[in-house]
Order: sequence, then C-alpha cells, then structure tokens
Amino acid sequence: MSRVQHATYSATSSPGQSLGDALLAAQARNAAAGVALTTGGPRRVTLTQTQPPILTSRGEDVDLGTLFEVRLWQVDPCAPLLAAETRWVNGIGSAVVDVIAGEASGGDPCLAVPRSYRSGERVVQAVEVFSVTEPFGNLSPTDQLFRSGLE
Repeated sequence: MSRVQHATYSATSSPGQSLGDALLAAQARNAAAGVALTTGGPRRVTLTQTQPPILTSRGEDVDLGTLFEVRLWQVDPCAPLLAAETRWVNGIGSAVVDVIAGEASGGDPCLAVPRSYRSGERVVQAVEVFSVTEPFGNLSPTDQLFRSGLE
C-alpha cells in the first residue's frame, strides 16, 4: 500500500446483534485475528473456523461471558480491500467496516494511510482513515482498522 491512497470507507451497523451472530458474520468475512476486551483485560484472539466459531487466546478458549468488546479483522486482505473488520460491543451490537482502494459504491470517499506499530516483538499493521470535511477541505480522522501483526 502506498503512503496515502484515495479509498472508500463503509461501516454497516447491526444494533443489538448478539456476540454469537457477530462471530458468525466475522467468520463469513474471513476474519481471523483480533483483540478482545475482557473483564480480565485486553487479549489477542483468533477466531476458529469451527461451527460455532470460538475465540481462542494463547491456545485456550476465551470465556465469552467476560467479553465487552471484540474487534476481528482479515489478515492482509486481498486488493482492492485495504482493511476489513467486524466489531462487537456488549449491549450495543456489531458493525462491519471496510476500506476499499479507490472509489466504490456504498461508501464514503476517504484517504487511507498505512501505519505500523510495535507491540513487543511484533509489528502491527493498520490503516488510518481520514475524511475530507467541507467546506474547507480539512482532513478529519475517521477510523483506524488493523490488518496484521497480532495473530
């Protein structure tokens, strides 16, 4: 991905969606890695390809009763998809969020900028999304989606 790229940002929410349904949606979108915020703190997680899907962390199943937020993403998605996440928040529901290179229908024009972060020995890859604010054309931070590095 080049430094700054014209892209399309789309987010579709599903208010009230259960965690189980959100995990099925993430699985259908090929989400594989992510972060879960639990009552015991944040955890790196992977999504199994079993039925029903299971979240694991360090080889152990995550107790779904301890979750209050989950972000799952496709690892290094194929072009033109720059980043794709499924998010769930307890009591709120879920959302699927995509950043697609270039112009695409069903979303908002944006600028996408690649970012890299160190997390211990790992390098986490992300895409930061900026929207153009009218009438002056100012850039406004919109979102940040992860791509790899925590799996």
